[in-house]
Amino acid sequence: MAFFINAKDIGNAYYHGLSDFLEVVDDDVKFNNVKEELNGTFGVTFATEIFTPVLQKLLCVDSLNEIVTGAHLRFGLKRLKVLNEASTKLIKNIPSYDARMSYHTTKDALSTCPLYYPSKGGVGQWTLALEKKLRDVGVKILCGRSILGMDSNDKTIQSLTLDDGVKVNCDILVWTVPLIFLFRAAEIKCKTERPSFVHTTLFHYVIDQPPLNQNHYLYCYEPNLLPFRVTLYSNLQSVISANTERHRVTVEVLSKEALDLENSKKDVWQDLIKMKLVAKKSNVLFQHTECIQQGFPKFTHEFVKSSKYQYDLAMDSFSNLSIQGKSNTKDWFMNDIFKSIYAEFGK
Repeated sequence: MAFFINAKDIGNAYYHGLSDFLEVVDDDVKFNNVKEELNGTFGVTFATEIFTPVLQKLLCVDSLNEIVTGAHLRFGLKRLKVLNEASTKLIKNIPSYDARMSYHTTKDALSTCPLYYPSKGGVGQWTLALEKKLRDVGVKILCGRSILGMDSNDKTIQSLTLDDGVKVNCDILVWTVPLIFLFRAAEIKCKTERPSFVHTTLFHYVIDQPPLNQNHYLYCYEPNLLPFRVTLYSNLQSVISANTERHRVTVEVLSKEALDLENSKKDVWQDLIKMKLVAKKSNVLFQHTECIQQGFPKFTHEFVKSSKYQYDLAMDSFSNLSIQGKSNTKDWFMNDIFKSIYAEFGK
């Protein structure tokens, strides 16, 4: 699970920040951007000393004025750890404080989203298992195809034309990829600006020593360290790691521009040692780097407005269209996407 930031780590400013934090009681306020939201939710001191540098690191921006409200929630930054354990338990009985305060230990927090991971193989096992179930009940799956055209009548999509000329009749179309491809197939004009993206780089390491931390994954909010998220696969598949004496660690780094990979992979490794996640004596048996230039868009007002415009245009154009995934403008995390799909089709 993700652990929340301990506000006491900011030192002398903590008690001033705690005063600001405790005096915030009105949780029904409209904010124009995430900077205003953080000031009005956690108090100016905690917003300035904690959230601002963290979000500048994660969103790769210089100012939070251009970022929409709720952007911090996409990185698990919903609460802060303040006071002590006993005081926290008491004051969290007040809803306004409960929404902003974290428990001090995981045993006090009930997990509502258990983590499932294959005992062998990676998360691709999910896809393979779902594909097999679909094929077993007679679903025909076409891979490597694209949609070139669309026939519709009175806002009802009747058929799709694939890139090999095959026509597929359509009762309902469930769309999960960027909407720009839907507009091209339907010959609908939709002029929007290309969003700015955060670069994502994945650093994969295989080492000969087990990790020093027992979590499955964790977030690094420290602005002076490169990692954002670290996944300790040895803790997810401990039996395999113990038998092979090979331990896998993947580090996700966010940046404004593409990184110098040779220097960055050395810096990332040193950061893992500083974070006490791997032993200094560990030997790197294998390493690999992946670059994703369009990791995810920056959550600016322009991007959110454009996404909403595209969603409304698509839904107004067709009556038998369902938009799922990140294009539906409300879901970002995979568990939210699953819930939305189940709510529409699973009951």
